Amino acid sequence: MSPRRAFLVTAIALLSGLSAGHAGAQDTAVYDGSPSRIDLPVDITASVAAVCGFAVGAEPSGSYDGADLKAGFSYDFPFTLNCSTPLRVAIVSDNGGMLAPVAAPTGYSRLAPYEVALHLVGDSLSADGSCSAASLAAGAVPACAFIGPASASQGLRLGGPSHAPGSYLRVSAPAYAGSAALVASTAYVDRLTITLAASL
Repeated sequence: MSPRRAFLVTAIALLSGLSAGHAGAQDTAVYDGSPSRIDLPVDITASVAAVCGFAVGAEPSGSYDGADLKAGFSYDFPFTLNCSTPLRVAIVSDNGGMLAPVAAPTGYSRLAPYEVALHLVGDSLSADGSCSAASLAAGAVPACAFIGPASASQGLRLGGPSHAPGSYLRVSAPAYAGSAALVASTAYVDRLTITLAASL
């Protein structure tokens, strides 16, 4: 057998193996004859990994020390989302309000209420929600709709991808008007933890 014919036999065997289940009844090609080729369909698949997080350098972080509980306050913590899918953002409050680290005598309170708002900016959509800090504490009843941690089904939902700036977490309170006076302290504090997750 000549080298050329040996090559052709090898090539045909290879093509026949590849075409099993694809080329149907016509599964061989003839050198210098008809048919001179076979069509082999090749399935190509690809995937794009979902990306969902806070943009690097634009995560929600920081602290606010200027809250005046008696007069009221408002402060925004800006952040930028970086998600290729719909997403949910959720928040947990450590104390459920601004808590003073001192005992409160009868008729006084050491917990000052405030509100937490979320504004999420997407590429073509936005989403907003607001809750009391008390409803964001672990075990709160009733709990805020966007109490954390975030999951595919829990948190404020933004129904599309987001790479745009402009999102923020806002903490605010009107002038304090509770029935119990706030105990004197310069150390009222709360900590909010914000999480996000890709959503369905």
